[in-house]
Amino acid sequence: MAGRCLRVALVLHSLALASCCGPPPPLDSAPPAPAPATASPAECTEPHIKVGDKCYAFLLDFARTWSESREYCQGIGGDLAIVHTCDEFTTLVRNIHMLGQEVPDRFSYWLGGTDLGDEGSWTWIDGTPMAMGVPFWGQAGDTFEPNGGDAQNCAQIYKDDRYFIHDGECGKHGYALCQEGLSARLDNRGRIINHRD
Repeated sequence: MAGRCLRVALVLHSLALASCCGPPPPLDSAPPAPAPATASPAECTEPHIKVGDKCYAFLLDFARTWSESREYCQGIGGDLAIVHTCDEFTTLVRNIHMLGQEVPDRFSYWLGGTDLGDEGSWTWIDGTPMAMGVPFWGQAGDTFEPNGGDAQNCAQIYKDDRYFIHDGECGKHGYALCQEGLSARLDNRGRIINHRD
């Protein structure tokens, strides 16, 4: 029964993410431009595991605030995860299902995205802008995310919306989804970090 439920969940989520990468191009179309080269880790250090070409740690030991999650991720060699492309997002969510990393309760996974520095301007902690709308962000009822105004300033992949991105209250608890090797450009208030020698 559990296997059947997992297959149904994977099919439903795959259908939901189908708009992400879109249908395959027609046979007579030009091939897509190659993606920019990124360094692929040869090995992941524990507790990180390889998912696609990146290393992630799904920390389901206990729930933390967004800031606490960042501190924990930094302590194990990275930061909260970021997703720049549809393929990264799809691979990450599929692996949450396939690797048995489902959130066990009402909480969700924190991501490294915020609009703390500038309300309404969502940015990844590496300083790059977050893509808005479909296919990354989900919806709550008839309302599209992000919808929490200045009360919800931290990004999470929300379990109750098939792991699409929602804005959440930074001080509430969720699980850390860490990505190994990230260097943050934003602090916990969404401000650019000034490195002084």
